[in-house]
Amino acid sequence: MKATINPVALSKELKKMSGIVKKNHVIPITSAVLFSFSKDKLTVTGTDLETTYVVSLECQCKDKFSFPIDYFDIVDVCSNNFIPLTIELKETEILLKTDKPYKTKLPRVGNANEFPNLPEDEFTKSKVVEGEFFYHLNY
Repeated sequence: MKATINPVALSKELKKMSGIVKKNHVIPITSAVLFSFSKDKLTVTGTDLETTYVVSLECQCKDKFSFPIDYFDIVDVCSNNFIPLTIELKETEILLKTDKPYKTKLPRVGNANEFPNLPEDEFTKSKVVEGEFFYHLNY
């Protein structure tokens, strides 16, 4: 299973999760983010079991698959790559490569079933606020 992503866009969104996803040796899965691929869409979920951050990005993908990946490893990879990055899920590892001679392997961090579930919809609250709202508060 393969997908191609824009590492710059992903890096920008992953940095927003930095306050939520932290190293956790007691519950290691919370040091990871869940990548869920579907047709041309990547959904990334990060949680500290109290707060959950979910973002969707465009990608090139034909298959539907999910896996957790270490947050700090993927931030490091995306921060150092500016051309499309191909992610290939293997049985025991995650292969990341570009068109240039860049290739790295990351270990799998459990499986998608071990990643904490989102709370039920009745408890989930979200609000979209346009940037213009904050601009007018200052003037």
